[in-house]
Parts: sequence; C-alpha cells; structure tokens
Amino acid sequence: MVSSAVDTSYGYLANFRHQRLDRMRPMPASPRVGPPPPHIIETEIDDEVSLYNPHDESVLVLNLTASDVWRLCDGEQTLEEIVELISGAYGVKADKIRDDVAATISEFVQAGFVPWPE
Repeated sequence: MVSSAVDTSYGYLANFRHQRLDRMRPMPASPRVGPPPPHIIETEIDDEVSLYNPHDESVLVLNLTASDVWRLCDGEQTLEEIVELISGAYGVKADKIRDDVAATISEFVQAGFVPWPE
C-alpha cells in the first residue's frame, strides 16, 4: 500500500490519499502519542519523511508538515502538546489546527505506524 500526504485546503497539515476508514476513533487528548513500533523504517529526504512497515509492506510518504507531526509522535508528547508545538512552529492558533493534527495522528495509528494512545 503506497500513500502520500498532501496539504489540506488550509495548507497546515497532511491529508492522506489512502484507503479511508469509515470509523475512526477520536484521538484522546491526554495520553502520550507514540513511539512507533521498532520495526517501522523511517527515511528522510529534504526534511520530508517516508515510512515503511515491513509487516504489511505499507508505505506512507509525508509532506513537510505531516513529517513535523510524525517527529513529535515519539512517546514524549500528548496530543495537546503536539498541537501547541506545531501551532508555535507554523504561527497559527492551536484551535485552528487541533482537528487536523488529531486526524493526522489518527491516520498514523490506523495505518499501523503508531500505537493507539491509551
């Protein structure tokens, strides 16, 4: 499965063009996000990350913003902390991007690249 991330209409965060899931659980606000399982292979080219899962041979190609979100899914930050960090880095209000950040992380989770925060 090959996917690529493209900017949303706001240009802030990624929207993935791979199989849409009819039901996505809402992202919890307080648990730490990540880290990715050790078998996930990450490659970075020009600040953009490509991810490979050898267990199911799936691939995600992330744009710059999704790559920044990915780097923060290291098990050290909560969803709210990731939102605040991305908000500060891109100079946008956290409320404006919260849903996009949560959706991006949910895509990582649904694709098997990050465990579901409990």
